[in-house]
Amino acid sequence: MNPLAYTLAQQGLSAALKRIDGNEAMNSVIAFLLKQVVDLILGSDVFERVLGSVERWAEKEISGLEKKAGVVAELEIIGLKLTTSAANFAVEAAVQCLKAKR
Repeated sequence: MNPLAYTLAQQGLSAALKRIDGNEAMNSVIAFLLKQVVDLILGSDVFERVLGSVERWAEKEISGLEKKAGVVAELEIIGLKLTTSAANFAVEAAVQCLKAKR
């Protein structure tokens, strides 16, 4: 996986989300597009697993860092070994997709 692609995708994600914050219709469109891009970068099966894990950990009454560590540990248990940058990107993308659903 190309580290440059992750960096560019993360920068683009942050910039896009800052511009459309509060616009529900645009958030849905961005979430859809984000999911498509992440599916291409990581693979749709990988992102679906990350999304499910983030969903399970989202409601726990612990800090965000603890949730992220729990998600990464869960992914490793099921056999997904992601680099730190890939895990950060996937978790952040999953969080944004879940926010857009609400």
